[in-house]
Amino acid sequence: VLCMYGDHDSIIKPIRTQEIAKKLHNCKLYEFNSCGHYPYLTHSSKFNLLLKEFLNEVGMNRDE
Repeated sequence: VLCMYGDHDSIIKPIRTQEIAKKLHNCKLYEFNSCGHYPYLTHSSKFNLLLKEFLNEVGMNRDE
């Protein structure tokens, strides 16, 4: 499981994402600095890179 969130998210508080991640087995957690609720829009390059790396790790990347 990959959880990514913005440190300034006002919709889902960062502490909630952190709490959920602690309960998920083998969860990878990444916090985007100076980011709100939409890191896939505001930090798309980093978001896509992290997603691609994660998909490679779990053997789900179809780009290769």
